[in-house]
Amino acid sequence: MASLLDAARAVSTRLDPDEVLQQLAHSMTRALRLESCTLSAYDPETRGTLTLVHFSTLGESDTNDVGHLYPLADYPATARAIEQDEALIVRAGDSQADPAEVTLLRRLGLAVLLMFPLRVGGRVVGLAELYTRDEGREFAPAELRLARTLADQAAVALENARLFSETQTKATELSRLYAAAQDMTTSLESPRLLELLAKHLVKALDATSAYIGSVDVNQVTETMMAEYWAEAATPAERTSDLGRTFSLRHYATVLQAALIGQTIALQADGPGLSETERGQFAAYGVQTMLFVPITAHGRLLALAEIWESRRKRLFTPAEMRLAQALAAHAGSAIENAQLFAEMAATLTREQHLNAIARLLNSTLDLSTMLDQVLQLAAKVVQAEAGSIGLLAPDGQTIIPPYVLNLPAELRLLPLPKGEGLAWLIVEGDETVLIPEYALHPQALPQWVAAGAHAFLGVPIVA
Repeated sequence: MASLLDAARAVSTRLDPDEVLQQLAHSMTRALRLESCTLSAYDPETRGTLTLVHFSTLGESDTNDVGHLYPLADYPATARAIEQDEALIVRAGDSQADPAEVTLLRRLGLAVLLMFPLRVGGRVVGLAELYTRDEGREFAPAELRLARTLADQAAVALENARLFSETQTKATELSRLYAAAQDMTTSLESPRLLELLAKHLVKALDATSAYIGSVDVNQVTETMMAEYWAEAATPAERTSDLGRTFSLRHYATVLQAALIGQTIALQADGPGLSETERGQFAAYGVQTMLFVPITAHGRLLALAEIWESRRKRLFTPAEMRLAQALAAHAGSAIENAQLFAEMAATLTREQHLNAIARLLNSTLDLSTMLDQVLQLAAKVVQAEAGSIGLLAPDGQTIIPPYVLNLPAELRLLPLPKGEGLAWLIVEGDETVLIPEYALHPQALPQWVAAGAHAFLGVPIVA
């Protein structure tokens, strides 16, 4: 009776949820004359339990696992107690008992586990687990009724704690969203926006690192654009991949989810991972990865990766919603930044074209005019080097008297008929664009050696 009074008093007079649950764990342990008690919250969406409080009379011999997540898939007996809403007794000496629970009991140096679900309004919200070293301990019906009554008190306290935590979480989410929105609106440059998003994802979710990669849906690739590490990140996790491009075809699970706009969490020991996905976990020493697509108007722009290397982690629905909200805001900001960049590029291009038109109508001598036209044309297409070649009177060679930023060994180098891509332009009388110059069969070795990457050639017709 004293235990019931203590429990009722704790629920009705204390405001701190942790204090209430700690008092209830103490009361349940004393009332049933056992050694320890653990109270956990149950999340049906992630199908796991989170240890909230632990009380023990055993001191250091008992393990305190507060904050630890237990997937029900790994503990069939726990899953049965919660999902079938029944009390269960597990004995370490029982050959028919759940091996996972028996292993845990032996690791803790305990012999018997009594567990039963915590219910509120017919809904299971948590789990109570009571332990003893006494191998022969039996539980009388009156003891089980007492345990159930105390569990109901714990369930009420747990629900109050959930509501209290939910209120605090929503307030924190709004605060973090506001701070992130204010921060990300300070820049219209996509790289800076992605850097800020990575930082806010790590801080908001208390993760060890985050990485943002732009996605090319046509090429099925991801290019790493931003990264941020917390102090707890491992040395391997801090390896920079900025500018590196990955083929998403090797990350089938991630790619499939990203294309449909789905946020997914992957575990290092999870099923269904591709060989490359599993290798990434091992290479960087990461336990859990959360992938959040960044979209705008249904178009996939980028992919956010939030990593946790300290422990296996089950991201809560609230945490996933927060990550999605940050990604959605970033998606809009990135789209605005891209539109701004496109407008700026269009304006610059128009300015250069107008300048070229003025040059062509000027009274400058031909040599000066073509030099300036070459410089402006390179700016229009953002090229690093270029030349204007003239066809020799005999039509057998092309000589480039007007050059921009070309190495000395390539200047004024005549091209005999049929050699190089310039002749494709002359003979075909059409524009030629080669994204990978070195791979073209008519690429000149000396140009490849000089570092030519992409090639754009336009015919000049009188």
